[in-house]
Amino acid sequence: TYLNSHSRPEPLVSRMQANVPAVDGTLVRDALRTIVPDGVHLSVWDATLTADLYPVEQEFLVRAVASRREEFRRGRTVARAALAAAGAPLTAIPVGRDRQPIWPAGFTGSITHTTGLVAAIAAQAGVVRALGLDAELLQPLPNDVRASVLHPCEEHVDPVHETVVFSEIGRAHV
Repeated sequence: TYLNSHSRPEPLVSRMQANVPAVDGTLVRDALRTIVPDGVHLSVWDATLTADLYPVEQEFLVRAVASRREEFRRGRTVARAALAAAGAPLTAIPVGRDRQPIWPAGFTGSITHTTGLVAAIAAQAGVVRALGLDAELLQPLPNDVRASVLHPCEEHVDPVHETVVFSEIGRAHV
C-alpha cells in the first residue's frame, strides 16, 4: 500500500487519545530541528511520503490491528528517510527481540509516534553513540500511570513535569 500526496490520511488516534487534537506537524518539525545536533538527520511524517514495508518488516505485523500497522509503516518510512539523509542505503529496519528497531550497520537512530506525529532521527554511528527521540502529548497522565511513575512528593506537579518523568522512566528501562 502506498500513501501519496493525493490522499492525506487522518492522524492515527487510539481510543485513549480520541479527544486529543492532532499536533501541528510543521510546528513540531521546526521545534525538533532546533534540538537535533549537527550530523543527526530528522524526518517527520507528512502525506507526501510514500509508505511501504519490506517483507521482514511486514512479518512483525501479522497479528497487528490496522491502526498499529499504519503507525509502524509511517515510523519505518520516516526512519528510512532520516537514514537516507545520513547516507545509509535504503534497507529494511527489522524488529529486534525486545521490539526495538535494528538499524543498519554503521548507523543509529530513534523513532517516535504519538497522536498526529510520527518522527525519526538517524546518524552515522561515528557522529553519535546513541540517539533517543520521544514525543508525548502534554496532558495529565492517567491516574494508574501517575501512581506508578510519580513519587508521592510529586503528587501536585503540573502536566509538563508528569510527562517528563514518564518519558525519563521509559528511557531508563531501555
